[in-house]
Amino acid sequence: GGGIRASIAAGDITKKDINTVLPFGNTLYVVKVTGAELLEALEASTYCTPEAIGGFPQVAGIEFTVNTGAQFDTKELYPGSTYGKPASINRVMIQTVGGEAFNPEETYTIVTNDFMGAGGDTYYAFKAASSGYDSGVPLDEVVMDYITSELKGVVSQAQYGETDNRIHTISYNDVKAGDWYANAVNYVTLTGLMNGTGDGFSPNLAINRGMMVTVLYRMAGSPEVTAENPFTDVPADTWYTDAVIWASENGITAGTSETTFSPTNSLTREQLATFFYRFADFENPDPIEITGDLTGFSDADQVASYATDAMKWAIGEGLISGTTETTLSPKATATRAQVATILMRYTAE
Repeated sequence: GGGIRASIAAGDITKKDINTVLPFGNTLYVVKVTGAELLEALEASTYCTPEAIGGFPQVAGIEFTVNTGAQFDTKELYPGSTYGKPASINRVMIQTVGGEAFNPEETYTIVTNDFMGAGGDTYYAFKAASSGYDSGVPLDEVVMDYITSELKGVVSQAQYGETDNRIHTISYNDVKAGDWYANAVNYVTLTGLMNGTGDGFSPNLAINRGMMVTVLYRMAGSPEVTAENPFTDVPADTWYTDAVIWASENGITAGTSETTFSPTNSLTREQLATFFYRFADFENPDPIEITGDLTGFSDADQVASYATDAMKWAIGEGLISGTTETTLSPKATATRAQVATILMRYTAE
């Protein structure tokens, strides 16, 4: 970002305008990095986000998220630099590169400038990469050639009036990029399916009935609710009121009695599977196919009769796995992290 020094106003674009945007005479540099090296470069260059820094990466062809609530972890400076080398990847999650799912073991070709390719600012990972070369072509000439040849002389509002939504920020102080649930938490946050709980996400907090029906209600598009509220323990103006009425009306879940819903009661894993199973049935006009098998689990006999088909379906669809290779733990409490993971898997189908 520090190499981009100005904006361009609407109207004719001159060579002087481009030279003002890119005044340093940098040249186009190509470097091949592993996915792990790319993660390191992004972690280092976003270490203080949302506080501004010239080294912040302006990107194309890649989508990533910075968790600004996670601490930047460093124990040493890069050689000859004032910037810290990441000791672990806590803040950055890469979703896609070139339209494909990110793979830390893949090799990626990055086009940048010679200053960054030589390890300038926070980008020592590019200097340390096994392959890189300077094309010698000035960046201002690259941009001018792109405008004239590729854009046919027109930088349009239609093409460039809005951002491409490549860079996201979330802020949770209890989620690190290396956590098994980090990508799922990122997904449900960016899609608006789940929110945080203050400064964190509370991944290990038990999810309750009110939370769960609210998530499913959002997945259904938060339709208008016209039915009467049948539950005495659901006030008329809470954040979960419409969701509870909707869930009851559409058979997603009944109350815990004819007049109570118990919105703060925690959900078990078998109850969670049942919620999703009924929601899938609500969404799908065709009968749901049940392909899962519980016979390999030593505690399958602990699954309640009402939840048996739901657990089989959830296992078969890959939404739920055992807590070990041989146990389901159907009565165990479901956590917010588990729900986020199931939501990501379910909506990816």
